Amino acid sequence: VSKWRQDEAVLRGEVAILKGTVEEARSTGEGLAREVQEARETAAEWKECAEDLRVQMGRANAAAAADKGAFQETHSEMESRVKGLEEWIRRLKERVADLEERNARLEEAIDA
Repeated sequence: VSKWRQDEAVLRGEVAILKGTVEEARSTGEGLAREVQEARETAAEWKECAEDLRVQMGRANAAAAADKGAFQETHSEMESRVKGLEEWIRRLKERVADLEERNARLEEAIDA
């Protein structure tokens, strides 16, 4: 009987150790589950931030393209105006030269 009680005591000790190990594993598992949940939440937040950044970049790119288009349009318009002014100046110079020539002929006629 004494041997049986010793074996029972050993078994009870081993069962207690196993129960402790199971409880420790359960606690560790719960801790890991919390960490996994936190990691999922963090990943969701990062994903949302990344999406917001993508949207902002899209808006910035669209605005930059619009600005570039407006600049090109304004630049082309200005080039056209400059060419128009250059043409007007060329004709004005021709007119001045013509008037100077007519004035010189009139002065010659007056002197003659």
